[in-house]
Amino acid sequence: MQNSDRITIYIGTYTRRESFVNGKAEGIYIYQLDPTSGELTYAATVSGPGTINPSFLTLAPDGSCLYAVNEITGGKGPHGTVSAFAIDAATRQLSYLNQQSTHGLAPCYASVEPEGRYCLVANYETGSVCVLPVQGDGRLGEATDTVQFSGSGPNTERQEGHMPIWSCQAPIAALFWQLTLARIG
Repeated sequence: MQNSDRITIYIGTYTRRESFVNGKAEGIYIYQLDPTSGELTYAATVSGPGTINPSFLTLAPDGSCLYAVNEITGGKGPHGTVSAFAIDAATRQLSYLNQQSTHGLAPCYASVEPEGRYCLVANYETGSVCVLPVQGDGRLGEATDTVQFSGSGPNTERQEGHMPIWSCQAPIAALFWQLTLARIG
């Protein structure tokens, strides 16, 4: 059981080799932070379904669920996905709910809009974003919309079609949310 004075910290990782990283972690790590001393205490590792390269994590606005992008690039097998986990209110442990495709490669960012109805995911390698509905129990539905961007950065050979890093920052995410919600109603 969690000490009420402590803050639960969830840490995303890379668990397998990709073209840009030689991941060797085991999944999502959970630590408890003592805000008085700054001490971090290991609590658990969540592995299994939904924990391949859970590189970026975000919480539902009400704190009931955690969403992890599964940063998977090209090659064989499933491509980019986002996984949903329920957070136990008493223990702060995670329970896998489901996983959906992000319709792109190497998802690098996720955000749940303030009402908790939609999750937006940005795919770095394919330069796209998708919107997934959040169901009442926190599970993710299939993507309802995908937007493909085009262009490149200053290193054209490496960055052709990739999601510009600035698009993964909070102010731009807020703009995406305004535009996306206006589009889907």
